[in-house]
Amino acid sequence: MYLCLMKFAVIGSGNVAWHYSKMWSDAGFTLTKAYARNIEKWKICYAQFPEVAFSELSEIHHDVDFVLLAVTDHQIVPVSHLLHQDAVIFHPSGATDAAAINQKNWGVIWGIYSFVKGQALDYAQIPFCIEGSNEHTVQLIEKIMHSISPAVYRTHLEQRQKAHIAAVFGNNFITLLLQTSFEVLKEANLPVDLVTPTLLQLATNVQHQTPETLQTGPAKRGDFSTLTKHLAILSDRPDWKSIYLHLTNELLKKYEHREL
Repeated sequence: MYLCLMKFAVIGSGNVAWHYSKMWSDAGFTLTKAYARNIEKWKICYAQFPEVAFSELSEIHHDVDFVLLAVTDHQIVPVSHLLHQDAVIFHPSGATDAAAINQKNWGVIWGIYSFVKGQALDYAQIPFCIEGSNEHTVQLIEKIMHSISPAVYRTHLEQRQKAHIAAVFGNNFITLLLQTSFEVLKEANLPVDLVTPTLLQLATNVQHQTPETLQTGPAKRGDFSTLTKHLAILSDRPDWKSIYLHLTNELLKKYEHREL
C-alpha cells in the first residue's frame, strides 16, 4: 500500500494526540477516526481535521491501517484490552513496556521532544525511537516515520527507557533550573534577559561540543569563597539552597575538589 493512502485513528485528546495527528496529516496520511472520553476536549483537539469522526473504542480499528494510543502511560495497557485484537496499535510513550498490550501487532513511536498542543513544529527535526512486536510491524513503522524524519532509531525497551531518563535530565530538569534562575532574578527585580544570552550560547555550543568542554563556573574552579557566599545569600530560600548545594557538590566531586 502507498503510504499516502494510509488511514489512521487516534485515541486521546492531549498534546501528543494533536501533534501526531498533525504530523501524519501533513505527511499525507488521513485521520478518519478519533476517540476521547471528554467530548469537548475531543472537539478542540480535532477541530482542524475535517475528515475525522468520533468513534467508539469497539469500532475504531475498522477501515484504518493503524491506531495511535495517545493516552497516559498507565492507561496504555488497560485501554488496549478494550480494543479489537486485530487492531494495529502504536503508542508514543518513552517509558511504557508494550509487551502486555493486548494486540499481536503493536509498536512504539516515541518522539523525543516536548509537544505542546497548537505549537508549530518542524517534525523533520525530531528524533524518534521505534519498536515493534514483530519485524513486519517495525518495518511498517520505519516506512511511516522515515516519510517524516530522517532520525528514526530502532530501540529495545531498555534503550528506550534509558533515552527517556536522558531526556528527563536534559529537558525536564533543565526547565526546572531555568524556572529557578528566572525566579532568582525576579526576586532581585532584574530582567530574565540577563541570563538568556548565555542560555542561547549553551544551546548552540552543545550541538558541536561535549558538555564537559562547556562546563565553567565556581564549582569547577573550586572557588569555595564564591560558593560559600552564594549559599549564605540563599539561606532564606531553603528550596533553592538545597538544589544549589546538591548540584554544587556533584560538580565538586566531578572535578576532584572537596565537597561543601
